[in-house]
Formats: sequence, structure tokens, C-alpha cells
Amino acid sequence: MPKLILQNDFLENMETNLMEGLVKCSRYAFGPNRLHYCGPDANKEIYDYIADNKSDLGLKKLLEQFETMYPYLRRIAESNGIRDPFDIRVVEAYWIGNRLLENVTQKELFRHLSEVHNLKKKLNAKSFSRLSDILESGGIPHHSFHVFAIWKRTGHEEKEHTIESIDSCRISWGRVMEVSGPTVTVERKQLVILNNKLAFSEPQNQRFTRTLDASDDIEGIESGNIVTIHWGVLCEAINETKVKMLERYTLQSMNLVNRMLRIMKIFVFGNPEFEEDNLPLKILPLLKKKFPEIDFEIKDPNEEWGNEENITAIDTVLGINDVTIFKNLSEFKKAPRFGMHDFDALANILHLQKIGKIKKTVVIGLPKALPEKEALEKISQILNSNSL
Repeated sequence: MPKLILQNDFLENMETNLMEGLVKCSRYAFGPNRLHYCGPDANKEIYDYIADNKSDLGLKKLLEQFETMYPYLRRIAESNGIRDPFDIRVVEAYWIGNRLLENVTQKELFRHLSEVHNLKKKLNAKSFSRLSDILESGGIPHHSFHVFAIWKRTGHEEKEHTIESIDSCRISWGRVMEVSGPTVTVERKQLVILNNKLAFSEPQNQRFTRTLDASDDIEGIESGNIVTIHWGVLCEAINETKVKMLERYTLQSMNLVNRMLRIMKIFVFGNPEFEEDNLPLKILPLLKKKFPEIDFEIKDPNEEWGNEENITAIDTVLGINDVTIFKNLSEFKKAPRFGMHDFDALANILHLQKIGKIKKTVVIGLPKALPEKEALEKISQILNSNSL
């Protein structure tokens, strides 16, 4: 009889862990699903489960359809000998962070990303090589690692991330400063690029609307509580211990990526007032969206040039018929290849090279009559390759 009681207690505990895990997982999955980024077209059903604070096999089947999240939960569960991927311990490991992450080997994580998520085909060779280097340095199956290390959404929309979308996609946290009806003001740090690295800003107040009706904490939050946020949705209130875990694994992921992340700076020349010289400026917004890891900077030839030792620039170049990479500025002495607006820039670069402040200069030259779409495609090919 005692053995039977122990077995019943064990099974009841397993069931409780599963039910709690499903509800918690649905809260974090709700934000991107609401925006149709990942998971099934079942936002109303997921919302109802959260509002009623209940879970069953129906919710489990819905969550299994999240193509990025669910394989991570399976990987963490299998590496830790846990039967169900929606066990509360596994769910918290992925979204918040706990010791279970330490038991997933680098080999397992690499296979998970390359084979299960098929990232070797989804990413270009340069991006996958960078990801492999990060994994070798100690990648972890935490949500923040996937967001920071893979600058591309891998759900329904395979779009390049921007720094703003990365900030929305990571699980952020902050202290509640004010609650006014459905509006909650939270003091949180935003993700920024500082000195060509991922970093956090100083705390700033930001307003959120309570989207979830989770009676046990979201409805009852008050000033001083710490809440988690995913794609603009307040997910739950967490205690200080979980805050430390979330911060620890988020910073671990960020530091891993920063060690490998070499954010390239590219100067963009052009004069918006002259049609012959404004092609680089026209395609700049799309380049920024396509390559968020590159710091594109519009440069005036009369401005200070900072302390850059290696300069890469995009400019309109006269006398060429196709996008051309120039690695030797002496070629520009043979003919007036730049427009009048950029003569000062060329003179400035040559002077800085002469006095040893600039070691290397590369110019991606665009023909003045090249269509914008073709210019964007050809520059993208160059930036995705190792030709620079």
C-alpha cells in the first residue's frame, strides 16, 4: 500500500508539472502567435486557455505546432531525461533559464540547429559559419540565444531581424512603475547596438496594454512587481530568483554573440539633390533592413572620420557598367570616377592613408544608371560573400 501511495503522488506531481508547464508556455507563445509569426492560426483558442488558467491535451497539440519553440523543448527534455517537453522545468529552462540548459551538449545543440531547424539551408554560408563559431564557444538552448545568434526569424516569416525586432523577440523584464486600468508602465532596458556590440540601454519607462487575462498574476500586478515581456505582451510576474536566472542566461547569450559579432561599418556617400549621385541613398533603407548587423553610416566628406582603420564605402562611380569592388584607390586617379560631391571624400581618404591613419579602403562602386532593385541584389551578394 505505501508503494501505491508513493506512485500515485509521483504521477500526480508529473501531471501538475505538465499542466503548469502548458499554461506558462502558452503565455510566452501568445505574443508572436498573435502577430502570426509562429504557431497555428489559433490565437483565440490559446487566449481562452490562458484566460481560464486551464490546460489539456488540446492546448498541448496547439503548442506542439510552434516550429521554433517546440523542438527546443524536446531537446532540453531529452538531454535531461524528462519525459514530457512541456514539463514546467523544461518550459522555464527555455523561456526563463535554469540548470537544465547546462546538460545540453554543444554537439546536441549543433545537430538540433543544423538538422532539426535546417539552418544550414535557411542561412547563407557566412551566417551559418558565424553561428557555428558561436556554438563552439558555448551556445545554450535558451530562447535568447536563438534570438541573438540567428538574425533571422525562423517561424512563418523567414525575415531578417532588426535591432528593434530582436528587442521585441527576446524575453525582456522590467519593474512595474504604474498601473492605470489596462495600461501598465514598466521600467525596462532596451536592446541597442553600442560600439558595434549588443548592449542594454539605461532603464526607460515604456507603456504596455494588458493583453492577457491571467487572473493569478497579470490582472493582479501592481507597482513594484517584475514582469516579463514578449512581443509587447506582458507574460507573467516573476520573483527575484527567476529575474536573476533570466538575466544570467540572457547576458550569457549576448556575451557569446558579442565575442563573435564583428559588426561591420559601411560609409554611404551620395548627394540626395543630384540624381546622378543618389543611388546609394535610395537603397540604403532596404540595406539596413536586410543587414541589421551592419552599421551603415551616411558620410559627408567634410565631417570627422573617427578612428576607423579600415574603411568600406558604397558610392556612385562614373565610367563603370556594373557593380564593382575597388580595393586600390590609385585606380581613381586615372579618371574622374567620383561625382563632384565626393572629390573631397577621396582626397580625405588618400590623405588619411598617407599619414597612416587608414590601412585599408574598399569602395563598392555603383553605376549611376543601375536600377535600384538590381543594385540592392548585387550589393547583397557582395555583403553575403567573403569578397570584402
